[in-house]
Amino acid sequence: MDKGETTVSKFNLNEISIYAKINWLNTETTVFQIKIFDDTNTWSGSFSNELAEECRKDVLEKEDEYYRHVKNCLSYPNDKYVYDFKVSQNTATFKWKKHFEGVSAKLVHGYVNLDKDVVTESKNALIDYLINENTLQRKEIDRCDLRIKEMTLKIDELKEELSKFAEMKIAMEDCLYGKFVSILNTKKSRIQFLEDQLKNYEKI
Repeated sequence: MDKGETTVSKFNLNEISIYAKINWLNTETTVFQIKIFDDTNTWSGSFSNELAEECRKDVLEKEDEYYRHVKNCLSYPNDKYVYDFKVSQNTATFKWKKHFEGVSAKLVHGYVNLDKDVVTESKNALIDYLINENTLQRKEIDRCDLRIKEMTLKIDELKEELSKFAEMKIAMEDCLYGKFVSILNTKKSRIQFLEDQLKNYEKI
């Protein structure tokens, strides 16, 4: 998982939809921090490495596989998982349950205990974050587009130079071949002359 990456996801539950902003820390103690936005409040919590290991052992997955599944199912909600969010006064629990082959019941793949924020953060803050991220990505795309154009021009220049070198190579090869043929013909003529002289000498 990418350290320091932040994702925003929407989870459709039975009666409501919630939004989650997840900061993937991937430190020695914490896998991620999460802030959940429901209709009226915001809730904050974290998924520790210790809790992740307990959940991983329950579902019998390899370490790399488990953390990859956690990242995928929370970043890209899908039908392989069922998501559950339950509130109890000032605390809440967010769970994700996975369908496993050969098992009729859904097994808890992981969960986070959350506390209600003293100061509720508006969903506008989430929108502002997404707008800012979109702006940064747009700038990065523009930089990449510019770099691609520069590289394309450079490639065209190199192709032109390569074409000139190829023409020069062909010209030099033709020149050398012509000189070689000329020298070879001269040598043949000289050899023939010497052979003729030798025959004439033998006749004497």
